[in-house]
Amino acid sequence: MEEEEDLENRPCMLQDSLALQATEKSFYDVLSAGQQLIQHTCGQKYLGRYEDFSDSVEGPTSSKHLASCSEGLDQTELYDTTLLCSSKNPGFYSDPPCCQNTDAMANYDTRIAHDKLKLIRLHCSPYGEATERMAHYFADALEARLAGTGIELYTAFAKRTISAADILKAFQVYVTACPFRKMSNIFANKSIGMLTREATSIHIIDFGILPSGPPKLRVTGIDFPQPGFRQAERVEETRRRLAKYCKRFNVPFEYNAIAKKWDSIQLEDLKINRDEMLVINCLYRLINVPDETVYENSPRDDVLRLIKQIKPDVFLHGIVNRAYNSTFFVTRFKEALFHFSSLFNMMEATVPRENQESAEIMNIVACEGTARVERPEPYKQWQLRNQRAGFRQLPLEQDIVKEVRAKVQRRYHKDFLVDEDDYWMLQGWKGRVIYALSCWKPVDD
Repeated sequence: MEEEEDLENRPCMLQDSLALQATEKSFYDVLSAGQQLIQHTCGQKYLGRYEDFSDSVEGPTSSKHLASCSEGLDQTELYDTTLLCSSKNPGFYSDPPCCQNTDAMANYDTRIAHDKLKLIRLHCSPYGEATERMAHYFADALEARLAGTGIELYTAFAKRTISAADILKAFQVYVTACPFRKMSNIFANKSIGMLTREATSIHIIDFGILPSGPPKLRVTGIDFPQPGFRQAERVEETRRRLAKYCKRFNVPFEYNAIAKKWDSIQLEDLKINRDEMLVINCLYRLINVPDETVYENSPRDDVLRLIKQIKPDVFLHGIVNRAYNSTFFVTRFKEALFHFSSLFNMMEATVPRENQESAEIMNIVACEGTARVERPEPYKQWQLRNQRAGFRQLPLEQDIVKEVRAKVQRRYHKDFLVDEDDYWMLQGWKGRVIYALSCWKPVDD
């Protein structure tokens, strides 16, 4: 544990588990496929120059030294500047294109579809303005849908070698330019801190684990299995990093690693001790658990039933607020256009365009069946799902919401928003809600 990690040569494994999930398919699913967006665990892959949002100004200011700020740092320092709230890390609508004739794509009418694609290609570019870049990625995805090459593209994407160091640098760019991840962590950490202030022993069960007189801390890190013989390698990597931080800050620490399909986890796997304060943390990862549109018995509801069985003192739930989980292609396509028009507009204002990419579009447009692993629901739909599963929603801590809102207003672009609705803290861009967070408790039977 004392040895320094070789981040430059260590591959980033965060795509692998979803690649495995997408390729576990029926013969029907071979007809389509796609790729998966890195942001759920490590933020957007934006490498290179970026902008610093200082506390003293409302908008972005030029900051030349930040482009290579991680060069020359040792591995511990790199993690500190990326993951900790330190002074070295200061930042922790145009109309969508026309979507006529998508019926041709839905029905695989290749002649009409190819004619329309040719027209789209005349007006799109990966290097153009926001709308042109978005049209480029949607055109790529439509082409893959027609050609049936999604699985090959997805597999190629998952096998790309991206070092852990590059992912950390990309994540640092992301949290500096965009508040969503950092403010989500502040919301979760402050909420846990208020709840566990008097606790002598805390057990955090983290679905979608990432590194994030003290009490004894026990963490159960859960993630999807990776392909191959070392299916729990990513979860174990996180254990080693957390252990180093806990040793550094003198926190007694235990860790239980689980790499399984989440709906197959049993209560006994979690090693519950009823003398501990129990916290469930699940930020933005249930999007990748299949629902009733894929299987008659929804794995998504199975996970919620497991969480209710655990009987946590609090269940912190972060969701990706998107409405493109329809089984009907045209509906899904239109909703994705509206959503990504906001995202690309946001990226245009905050991140250099040459460093942007969106593989999530490929998965949404080119995939059907179990190959489609991006399955978001709006927060109102999650609210009903959680209530049906036997949870009641807790009021938001107003001091935490005020702190998050003040940080976003002070440090980030003026068009980012923080709002509240029915016990949800909402984050978004120019009036469109992109993420939502809330706290829940199981209702006694």
